[in-house]
Amino acid sequence: MPTPPAALMVAPVRPNPPKDGKTATLLEHAAEFGGYVSELENQINEYSNWVNSQAAVDGSEGTR
Repeated sequence: MPTPPAALMVAPVRPNPPKDGKTATLLEHAAEFGGYVSELENQINEYSNWVNSQAAVDGSEGTR
């Protein structure tokens, strides 16, 4: 199987933990972490799409 595109191999940067327990700080961290999780989900979906496209090219899509 060929190497996946480079964009799929770079992990998104995980946000640092909140510096304190203030409400505004926690809400900001929650928003940042939600964006991080969304990036991970997108990357997983794109990787799955890439794997499926490779399987279609080499004819192995029926072996899963």
